[in-house]
Amino acid sequence: MSGAATASAPGGLSAKEFSLMATEVGQWIWGTAQGAFNEKLTMGQIMTDAVIGMIPLVGDATAARDLIAVSTGLATHPEKRTHTMEWVLLVIFIFALIPVLGGVIKGVGRIALRVTEEAAKDSVAVAKIADETIAFLNRIGHKNAEAWFKSLDVLKYQSEILAKFRGFCDTVIFVLNSYVLRFRSVLPQSLIARAEQLVQGFKQIKTLAGEMIPQALKDLHDRLEYLKKAVHAGGVPPVDKTRTLLAQTGQKTVSYAEEARLVESGATKKLKHAGEYAQNVSSTLDKSAIKKVYQREAGFPDLLNRADPQKLYYPHIAAASGPIKNEMLSGETLFRAFGLKGVTHGVKVGESKAIGFWWGRGTAPRTAEEWRQKYAVLDEFNRNGWLAVVHIPPGHKVPACTSTVSEQFSKDIAGQFLKGGGKQAAIEALFEKEIMAESTRLFKKGGGKATLSNGVEIEVKQSGWKGINGKIGYGEIVIPGASVTERLGVTEIQTKAVTQTLQGAAKQQRSK
Repeated sequence: MSGAATASAPGGLSAKEFSLMATEVGQWIWGTAQGAFNEKLTMGQIMTDAVIGMIPLVGDATAARDLIAVSTGLATHPEKRTHTMEWVLLVIFIFALIPVLGGVIKGVGRIALRVTEEAAKDSVAVAKIADETIAFLNRIGHKNAEAWFKSLDVLKYQSEILAKFRGFCDTVIFVLNSYVLRFRSVLPQSLIARAEQLVQGFKQIKTLAGEMIPQALKDLHDRLEYLKKAVHAGGVPPVDKTRTLLAQTGQKTVSYAEEARLVESGATKKLKHAGEYAQNVSSTLDKSAIKKVYQREAGFPDLLNRADPQKLYYPHIAAASGPIKNEMLSGETLFRAFGLKGVTHGVKVGESKAIGFWWGRGTAPRTAEEWRQKYAVLDEFNRNGWLAVVHIPPGHKVPACTSTVSEQFSKDIAGQFLKGGGKQAAIEALFEKEIMAESTRLFKKGGGKATLSNGVEIEVKQSGWKGINGKIGYGEIVIPGASVTERLGVTEIQTKAVTQTLQGAAKQQRSK
């Protein structure tokens, strides 16, 4: 193909004609569409400038961009819609649509995400988080940060947050319908399909917001209340006893309050959008996306035979990251961790079985952390304690769907993120009565080994792993959207003080 042909506009139009047509709906669409058929821009980039440009009085433009990213994730991946933490992060960024409050809640809210039940047990960690909260508020200009923080009540904004989010969804849907789908005859089909999927997704999360946003606000409120108690109890130095920083002025020493800026860490941003092993798109409305990674084949497990209770997505597709293969297993070892029921972080976790649908491939992990992280077994799924190991002899074939384990976010136990990456197999045909009966017998007798008539070898044993429950995958880095702060040096604080003095002088001059 010649260079001239490559540079031409789509639909048989000249570049000038296409540019003029695009101008009718705003100059931004020309650059966007031009980039789209050159495959240089993503749908996220297309939406961001247009949507933010249509939202008046945005309190924090950076947070508004993050709001688009988080809400797009919820619209695209139905499996995320059941995770309260996803909605908590969404609520924090919705505050960006409220002038003045936007930047404040973005900072305080994201710091508060680090207040998990596990972190609450560490008084030193809580004191540090409380200290960072007040230092951040000092930086953004609250003269009595502790008093302001104590009076903060995010619950009173519930109706406004719901209204802002529904209006935001309407804006996104309008942008997609008017500025993208209007040009379906000339834009790439992949772009059109993505836009149609997003329109449906935003309609769904707009409806779901009435249920999930109040829950998310309550979660955020509880975390902030815990921080308030920590501050009041002395988690940070009182405002009138802040550390004195020495700034040489030639005549006197100036005293400043501690200040800190919010750190937008690369690790946090990566996790917020998806880790290395992102869940497959598994919406029941997007069969074309599913076909790219999985196709049903007779004689193998059917991963489309069960949707979630709301029939929004297929959990077995979302449990994998990337291609899912129909494969005959032979001469291979599989393992499965299981255990009795119990309670983790106050949440009841049911009993898991030695025989089940999902199996890890190869040798069992050496540690509990490797098992939880690589195979993304959330605390709410399984308390472990035992291992079932099955060896399939050469010549004996077992039909399975094999894939890479996808990342998992907790739903019932807040704040857990597991990255995935292990190799797994979904199996149904393996579980004939003899295997089920023998595994149960070995477990009841306290473990042991057995060889079945078909040559399959079974071993049931205690895992011996320590630190299994409530400890792995929590913390300030693994919680999507959580953030940390960094202290400002005396030079930076002086710069702010000088700036405020100049602003005050200018204001007085104008009033004369």
